[in-house]
Amino acid sequence: MAELNKTDLKAIFKAGAKPTEAQFASLIESQVNLVETQSNDSTSRVAPASNFINLGNSTSADAFYGLVGDGANSSYHVGSAANPDSSSYIRNVNGFHILMNSSQATASGYGTAPVFSIQTDTGIPNASPSHTLFKINRYKAETGSHDTTIEFTGNITASNDISASGTLTAGALTVSGTTTFSSAQVGQRLTIKNLTATDETLTSAESGKLCVFSDADGATVTLPDSGDGSLIGVYYDFYVATAATSNYHIVACADTTNEDIEGFLHTVDFDTNPSQGDSVWRALNSDGYNGIKMDGTTYGGVVGTTFRIMNIAADRWSITGTIIHTGTPGTPFVSS
Repeated sequence: MAELNKTDLKAIFKAGAKPTEAQFASLIESQVNLVETQSNDSTSRVAPASNFINLGNSTSADAFYGLVGDGANSSYHVGSAANPDSSSYIRNVNGFHILMNSSQATASGYGTAPVFSIQTDTGIPNASPSHTLFKINRYKAETGSHDTTIEFTGNITASNDISASGTLTAGALTVSGTTTFSSAQVGQRLTIKNLTATDETLTSAESGKLCVFSDADGATVTLPDSGDGSLIGVYYDFYVATAATSNYHIVACADTTNEDIEGFLHTVDFDTNPSQGDSVWRALNSDGYNGIKMDGTTYGGVVGTTFRIMNIAADRWSITGTIIHTGTPGTPFVSS
């Protein structure tokens, strides 16, 4: 006796033929027996009927049915009762679920829109609770096209390259290594930080922010400590939107003993009095300046003042920009 395919069996059981006992045995061996064939049998073709369970709403035509196995590493293959070919669903009992669904709604003329997703809790569509961790959607509803979209929930960590021919959108993207842009960045904007509190302390993570002095009561901004040399390249842009009428607008180093600010500031007379003129104030490393102080008049800080401070080495900050002043100008550089 042997397992035979359908063609061989049809040749044996023709009209008028007299199959032998061995041929009948081959017929039996070629079939699946739901009593003897178990789901964990290496020769199984399908599990017994008792191993099929309803994973969805038993009253719904779209209820999901699964093939149940035993053990911590068991998996399930599930399809819709109404249309088994519409969805495939693989589940690990430890809580991760893979759903391959081709029944997504599409625009007219675009056919099916297969979706591949990895979920937790349950992978059954529209079931609760369900949490999608990763999704590849072949159909983009916003454009009515088959532009593939990839969605992640949570953090994206990669030791190798991440490449995208389309748009890469993230609520928050943290890069610990070097980021290289092969094309121009279009429409990039600086993040705004309004300096309205009396005291503000910047962090290295805020590098690149446009810090706006917008309170007439003045604000003191402290730069992060650069003593360990890890902040090289960190920079902040400053703009005075509201001049200080009481107190001062101040930017100061965290370590007033070791850190210093060096560079040049061009001061421009706002009241256009020719007798006051314009000035250029110089700060050398040997001068020991560790801050700038603007009073809204002679020491600058009139609306329109703008400058950049960047860390260039451990304990060293570079400054460049334009200070707007009124009256007889005085240096905005100070030592604490």
